[in-house]
Amino acid sequence: MKKKWIDLLLLIIVPAAAFAQTGGYKFYGNLDSIKTSGLYNIDITPGLHAHIKTDYSDIRIVNDSGKWVPHILHVPFYDITGPAVTYDLNFSILENAAGNSELVIESRKEIMSNFSLLISNTAAERFCTLSGSNDKKNWYVINDSILLHPLAGDKATENHLPILFPASSYAFYKIVIHNKNKDPFHIKAVVENVVITSSLKKLVDNPPPQLQQKDSGKISYIKVTQQQAYQFDHISLQLSGVKYYSRQVELYVPQVGEGDFSNPGSLLHAFTVSNNSTLEFRLPLTKARVFYLLIRNEDNLPLKLTRVRTSSGNHYITAYLEEINTG
Repeated sequence: MKKKWIDLLLLIIVPAAAFAQTGGYKFYGNLDSIKTSGLYNIDITPGLHAHIKTDYSDIRIVNDSGKWVPHILHVPFYDITGPAVTYDLNFSILENAAGNSELVIESRKEIMSNFSLLISNTAAERFCTLSGSNDKKNWYVINDSILLHPLAGDKATENHLPILFPASSYAFYKIVIHNKNKDPFHIKAVVENVVITSSLKKLVDNPPPQLQQKDSGKISYIKVTQQQAYQFDHISLQLSGVKYYSRQVELYVPQVGEGDFSNPGSLLHAFTVSNNSTLEFRLPLTKARVFYLLIRNEDNLPLKLTRVRTSSGNHYITAYLEEINTG
């Protein structure tokens, strides 16, 4: 009895109708022999997702006869395994003398990892900090760099502005929104969305990239070159040169070619780094071999970026693979 192999074929480069089922693919890899028929989970590693779309729509499993094998894509970091429940949270809001908005939110005495602010439609953006406390006197930082980026609805006059953070069990949470003496958001309610998700949450690191830094005027420009166009939705930084700091960082992705320091591409995300933060940030999912980080030093000494790590939530596909006997 001989076990057949199956091929994992990637990246359609021409219309599939012009070829057989296995035609039109540029990248592929062999799966191991199938010893027993059944459901199998196949991890999508950085070496694979560097060659496919960020929505994984161009990945196929093909058997020895050239037929596609149906599969399901899983993202355990976001897989929902139960119904969602929404809770209204008690909160108070104070506008301080510096023009900032300070919200104190009472938790449900449960582990929490998100709220949503119900706000009137707006196109304005703000940065905020998030802290936790058990007595409303002693506060401890959770995240000191959150970009609030509302997406105004086309028909509704209000929408939910989500704030995600590491799982915490504080009795109270404080959000300070930095308005910089501009008008505040119109915040109508604070809610928590509770979903039951998969426990298989992990990040998969991409290989370390190369760094090239240029300090010019009030800005440090860093070109980050990965070995391949890896996908990533998390970034971790290591900084040196100044003991105490708080700086705005912008991440740009070139739209054509590799860009350069004078034309780094389109802004993907902005965040704040400081000496008392984790220096780990979630980003919109993107795919790039080269991207740029701009550190706004203002009148301060420049920071030195000594390490960058990109990663993404683990992805895998599930398929029923059959053992094939040849006699």
